[in-house]
Parts: sequence; C-alpha cells; structure tokens
Amino acid sequence: MGKILAVAVIGAGILAVSQKRMSAIIGTLLGVTATVAIVLGPAADASPQTSLLTPTVHGLLAVFLLFVCGCVFWELFHEQQVSVGSVSGALCIYLLLGVAFGSIYQLLDWIDPEAFAGLHRFEAADESRNLRSGGMLYFSFVTLTTLGYGDVTPVASVARNLAMIEALLGQIVLVAPAKRELGHLDRIA
Repeated sequence: MGKILAVAVIGAGILAVSQKRMSAIIGTLLGVTATVAIVLGPAADASPQTSLLTPTVHGLLAVFLLFVCGCVFWELFHEQQVSVGSVSGALCIYLLLGVAFGSIYQLLDWIDPEAFAGLHRFEAADESRNLRSGGMLYFSFVTLTTLGYGDVTPVASVARNLAMIEALLGQIVLVAPAKRELGHLDRIA
C-alpha cells in the first residue's frame, strides 16, 4: 500500500509542475526515476539496511518532493492575491515538506543508524529496520509542526541541523500567504 501511495503522490507532483515546460521536463524525469526506484525497491518485509535501493529511493523521493515544493512556492509568490488556491498550495507544500524531510531522515538513518535517539520504539521484534521509516516520518511532522515531543531526538549534528531547517521552513510556508495578504491590505488602506 505504501508504494501505491508514493506513486500516487509522485503522479500528483508531476501534474502540479507541468504548467511550465522546463519544470514539466525536470519534474517528469525526477518523478519517473523515483517511481522506478520505488517499484523496484525492497519489499516491505526486506531489511532496508541490506538493500542499496533504499537510499536511492529516499534520495530520489526527497529531491523530487523538494523540487515540487520549490515550483509550487515559486508560483505562489507570483500570484497577485491570496486565494483559496494559494492557501491550498501552501498547505500542499507544508505536507510535502514533511514527507520530503521524512525521506531525508530515512536516508540519514540508513547512512548513520545512530543519528537519532529513540527510534527503538519503531523497531520490529525481529530487529529489522523496516518500521523505522514510520518513525522518521513521525519525527519529520513533529519537527515541521514544532511540537517537539522529545521521544525521537536528533543526535548527530547533521540531523540536528536538518531538523532546525525543517522547523524554520515549516513556519515560513505557513506565514507566507498570510503575510502577503496582510501586505495587500496595508496597500489598500
């Protein structure tokens, strides 16, 4: 089910960036490459640590999602007014950032399993690391929303820096449409 959802998100992302020719070409190439990696990736019951496709999948998915976020963000800033479409675009960016950073954290966890503390709660009884990806997605959204429960903690400096960047980006994406609308009202008065 996870692969089907990931492929659906990639398809929606390709559609989202297809309005401009160059964005459509780059988005399609990244999306198709990520889709192939996901489809050929390890099975859900395989140990992600043993498969070299695991970092490829997470890396390609993260690059693709960040590309889509950048394209949508660019379009939002070129709209004349804040609309329902721009607010929903900001919400989509927000959610895609959470998934993209989840993939980045999964890649970091693959490279350095000690980069985060507290992930033992997400390990299966058979010691496989396939449930840790859910822990990384959970950590990503807890960080993005700045909840900061503290049950999963970045230990490595690169993990801490990524968490800081994600939290800042999450706040910027939420505030940007409101700031534009307030700035527009200020010009009217």
